[in-house]
Amino acid sequence: MDDMKIIEHSTLKVPYEHLNKLYRNVHKTIDRDCSSINQSMNQIDKLAKSADLGQKSELLASLSSLVEKLHQVKKRSIEMRNQEKDLIEILKKRVNNLKDHSSSDLTTRKLFFKNRLDRILIDYFLRNSYYLSAESLAEKAHLKQMTNIDVFLIEKEICESLESRETQRCLNWCIENKSKLKKINSNLEFTLRQQEFIELVREQKCLEAVHHARKYFVNLNPDQLVDVQKSMVLLAYVKCSDSLCNQELLSDSRWTYLIGLFKQENYKINQIPEQSALETILQSGLSALKTPTCYQKVTAVFNHNCPVCNPNFNQIAKPLPFAYCSNSKLIDAYTGEAINEHNQPMMLPNGHVYGYNSLVKLMSENDGKIRCPRSKETFEYGEVQKVFIL
Repeated sequence: MDDMKIIEHSTLKVPYEHLNKLYRNVHKTIDRDCSSINQSMNQIDKLAKSADLGQKSELLASLSSLVEKLHQVKKRSIEMRNQEKDLIEILKKRVNNLKDHSSSDLTTRKLFFKNRLDRILIDYFLRNSYYLSAESLAEKAHLKQMTNIDVFLIEKEICESLESRETQRCLNWCIENKSKLKKINSNLEFTLRQQEFIELVREQKCLEAVHHARKYFVNLNPDQLVDVQKSMVLLAYVKCSDSLCNQELLSDSRWTYLIGLFKQENYKINQIPEQSALETILQSGLSALKTPTCYQKVTAVFNHNCPVCNPNFNQIAKPLPFAYCSNSKLIDAYTGEAINEHNQPMMLPNGHVYGYNSLVKLMSENDGKIRCPRSKETFEYGEVQKVFIL
C-alpha cells in the first residue's frame, strides 16, 4: 500500500479539496442570499402594515424584486448542486478505480497498472507544459476524469498572463484562494503587489507608485518590510539602474520567479506533490540499484544490465544516495554475471579479476588466448590463478 499512498495521494486529494472549497463557497452564498431575502421580507412586512395606500405600488415593486431574487437563488442553487454532484461522481470513480489495485482478477489489475502509467505520463506532461500531448493521451485513454487536467489548464492561463507581464488574473486567483494561502503563509499576493509597484516606477509613474504602496503595503511581516524598503529605493534612484539592488528589482527574471512561486503555491493548496510521480518512481528505482562502481569505473566495460550505468540515467542518478546492500555480491565487469561457485573468480597476472565464464568467452574470441578488456594485455590460460574469497 506504500506505493498507493505516495503515487495516488493527489488522485483523491485534489477533487476532495475542490469539493471542500465549493462547499465553503456554497455556504457563504446561501448565507448572503438568506440575509438579502430576510431584509426584503422585513421591508415588505413594514409596507404591508402601513395604512398609507399610496405605498401600494412600492409594495408591489418590493414583491416583484423578492420574486426575482428567489428565482436567482434557485438558479444558483441548482448550478452549485450540479457542481457538487459532478465532483462527488469524480471522487466515486477514482475510488472505484483505486480498488482495482487489489483486485483478484489479473486482467483488472493489468488494466489498472496500464491506466496508472498513462496517468503518470499525463501528470508529467502537464507539469512540463506539454498540454496538448497530455490532453490527447487523456482523451485517447479515456482518463480525463481520472487526472487533474483542469487544475493545470488554469495554471497555464495564469502563467501565460504573467509571461505577458499582467498580474490581475493571478491576483484574482489569490483572492479566490485567500483563506488557504493565508494558512500556508503564502507570500504570493505581496510579491505580485511589489511587482506592480516596480512596474509603475519603471514607467516613471512615481506618484501612482506611492499611492499603490500606501494602499497595499500594510500589515507587513519583517521579511516583507525589508523587501518594501528595497523597492522604495527605486523611487529615489529611478534613473540609476547601475546599482545591484536596482538591477535585481528591475530584472526580467523576477517574472520567471513569480511564475515559479505561483506554481509552487498552486501545488500546495491543491495538495499536489511538487515532484511528479514519474520522477519519484524513477529516482526510487535508480537509487535502489546505484552502486559506487556505476561512477568510479576501473574499466571501460560497462554492465549493460545496469540501468544506472546507462548514459541516459547515469546523470539523473548522480545526486541520489547509493543502494543499501546488507549482503554483497560480486559482479563480473565483463559479462555482468554474478561471480559465485558456478562462475568462480579468476585473476589475470595484471591483477584484474573476472569470472570463469568470461575467460571462456574471451578465449573463444582470441584463438585460445585471454585479452584483458581493461588493459588490452594478452595472457595464456596457464597464467591465470584462482581466487578464493573468505
